[in-house]
Amino acid sequence: MDLADLKDVTNEGAEMVLKHPTTNEPIIDEETKQPWVIVLKGKDSPEWQRFAKSIADKRLSTMNTSEPMGLTADGLEKVNVDQLCACTVAFKHIRYGGPLEADEQGKRKLYALPWVREQANKFVNDRANFLGN
Repeated sequence: MDLADLKDVTNEGAEMVLKHPTTNEPIIDEETKQPWVIVLKGKDSPEWQRFAKSIADKRLSTMNTSEPMGLTADGLEKVNVDQLCACTVAFKHIRYGGPLEADEQGKRKLYALPWVREQANKFVNDRANFLGN
């Protein structure tokens, strides 16, 4: 094996097929008969790393002080949504009251759903989704 042979699509994005939260089956667009897809950049992308480092910096800046860390569950959720939005390249065949655009509003609308965030986080954090030959 040669590391130079690994194709890395971390910065370009890889396709994640969104699955139904109760059946775990791919969600299929009734009109196009295609699966719902989110194209995501990986956890090694500059966008993901920027957010990860900002959280680490916030934790480190309060370690040796008597100040509370300032992180809340809601705050961490917001950072995670921001992180996923920054790493989302495109949506394919996703409908949410009509076709959903991968603009800022569309991303935030989709990632407001905990089950979507959960799948996206799991996908982004698995390097195997972004490294292949």
